Amino acid sequence: MSDFAALNLLRRLQNARLLRVNWQRKAGRLSDQLPALSENELLAALVQADALTRFQADWVQAGKLDTLIVGPYRLRECLSNAHVFQAEHCFLRQSVALRLVEAHRADKMLAHAHEAAQLQSDVVVPVTDAGPVSEKKTGFYFISPFVRGHDLYDLVAAHGPQPIGRSCAWILQAAQALADAHAADLVHGCFGPRSVRLDHMGQVRIVDFGLKTNARTSESDLPSLDDQKRRDAAGLALCLFWLLTHHVPNPSGKETFVPPRLYRDEIPFDLDKLLVEFTTGMRQGLTALALAEGLQPFLTNGTAAPAQPCRALSPTIVLPMALKQSLTVGHEAESSRRVLLVDDEPDVRLFSRMLLESIGLECDEAANGKIALAAFVENHYDLVLLDLDMPELGGLATCREMRKLSHRPHLKIILFSGRSHPDEMAQMLLSGADDFLLKPVTAVQLQARIQAALKLKQAQERSDLLNRDLLTLNRELESHLHDRDSDLVEARNALVLALATLAENRDEETGAHLLRLQVFSRRLAQEAQRHPALNSQLDDHFIDMLACCAPLHDIGKVGLPDHILLKPGKLDPHERIIMQSHTTIAAGTLKKVAERHGFALAFLKMSIDIARHHHERFDGSGYPDRLAGESIPLAARIVTVCDVYDALRSRRIYKPALPHADVVQMIRAGNGTQFDSLLVQCFEQCAADFERIYAELQD
Repeated sequence: MSDFAALNLLRRLQNARLLRVNWQRKAGRLSDQLPALSENELLAALVQADALTRFQADWVQAGKLDTLIVGPYRLRECLSNAHVFQAEHCFLRQSVALRLVEAHRADKMLAHAHEAAQLQSDVVVPVTDAGPVSEKKTGFYFISPFVRGHDLYDLVAAHGPQPIGRSCAWILQAAQALADAHAADLVHGCFGPRSVRLDHMGQVRIVDFGLKTNARTSESDLPSLDDQKRRDAAGLALCLFWLLTHHVPNPSGKETFVPPRLYRDEIPFDLDKLLVEFTTGMRQGLTALALAEGLQPFLTNGTAAPAQPCRALSPTIVLPMALKQSLTVGHEAESSRRVLLVDDEPDVRLFSRMLLESIGLECDEAANGKIALAAFVENHYDLVLLDLDMPELGGLATCREMRKLSHRPHLKIILFSGRSHPDEMAQMLLSGADDFLLKPVTAVQLQARIQAALKLKQAQERSDLLNRDLLTLNRELESHLHDRDSDLVEARNALVLALATLAENRDEETGAHLLRLQVFSRRLAQEAQRHPALNSQLDDHFIDMLACCAPLHDIGKVGLPDHILLKPGKLDPHERIIMQSHTTIAAGTLKKVAERHGFALAFLKMSIDIARHHHERFDGSGYPDRLAGESIPLAARIVTVCDVYDALRSRRIYKPALPHADVVQMIRAGNGTQFDSLLVQCFEQCAADFERIYAELQD
């Protein structure tokens, strides 16, 4: 392997936009190790650093690197064998579901995807993007938002049958969405438990919707529109059957149909009848709407007794596959348990071996401690049954050596002896034994102690696996949230500053004023955080948000007429009233945004407070609402001090720039009238920093 193989492969991965933009930070000093790495070692290191997924690395090893980039997206995981993948936008890092189709099917699917998108349903996940795979290759891709969570099939496979009322509510949501689609002559075409996912909030989402529909086709070999609608309704009933029973209605064909009550006797008779009619096609008017209406009485189990919990988790808790595997460690592990029998008496070994093999355990034998240690080093054992009194190397010394040699923290060692007193045997637990037995040992005693030890070992291993998966998941979530939040915060701050600069550019103030105001506000808030009377009202999150919101204080000026905003002389009373309206213009606009879009409410609330109230005065003589004292929001009181300081320090057409000492004296004179007395105290503590900041951020 060439020393440059790994470096060349890394360049190909970067040129193909396959690596995440932050891979270098996560991979550490990987670049220093490149000359010594093979291609496979490089791929393994990138997978470890979360720069590549295991799926991507396997495709690269198979020589399919170019196929991992589809338009502006990179494939990250395979979601099904129907050419559906989890993908990620190469630049925006947005997770999506991506389906690949042949080029000759693209036009038809585009038409159906467009029709499905017109539904504007909260339940149906629409197609949001589509395009050719590449300029050189034939094929088309379709994009839908990626819904994180479990589909109904995996949910039941992992956690068993679900509560009756909850299951009916889930299928009711899906049925209502399909009924709306059917009214628009749109069908799913292949509806089943894989088609419905529960997102991270426990809400039902129908996925892969527009990609399989062929409702408007005129091809004679395909089912009619009504047949496809009936098939969708039957698929809904199949989903509910699966949720309630963890079974399919007819595993061997319709002649062996098994009603759901035979799997679960607490299912109400009327619900059992409804499911039988829909899944067998016996009911007239087999529609999604009819199923939705039929499920209404069972949302709380109707008049029947409350449904049993049925080994279910809360619908808002969705476990990743790694945790699901941790929670579903099966009996296969138990059947492969291996035991080492160590005793110098052949009859005891024979008796123990026959008993343990009868309960499915693999057994090796050793006649003394030295032979046992040699076997222990070479093989993996789950449990050691160890006699205390043996020639050459006794049981106690053997136990201690095994504990030193073992890297398996949950190895179980059971000591047994025919001579020791029970108290002496109990003391040996401190030497590393997990349990002890006194000879003669009955079959029942030996079997019970060994099974108890192995069950404890299995529980400890499952706990370790679950903890590791939880830690891995937590690290991944923290990384993803940090990356996402960092990008969102940076984008928000940049947009806020750009928007505020547009407003400032209408008058004589400059962008440097906005930057200074951000830094001033942060510095004064940090000083106020140290003040005992203000400490409880400020934290780091408040300060970060204040620095971002401060530039929006005068954004309402964008709504003022030029002849008032740009007037060089003094404003008359009427003009002054119009000028003062910039506070209410800004607050009103931001309030509409907050009402229409329910995101970032804390950020918008602080922006509204600052924009509306930064001209209020502490004595109540300000505008627009003549608030006084602590009725003025704290964020607005802080920005007021900072805005006045910067305005007085800056030169304007109608006034010269004032020196720092004069401005400090003027703010001190406004103590208790224009400004909050506590904030004036804080300002005096950090006034030197204000002077330095102004000098560093000159216009």
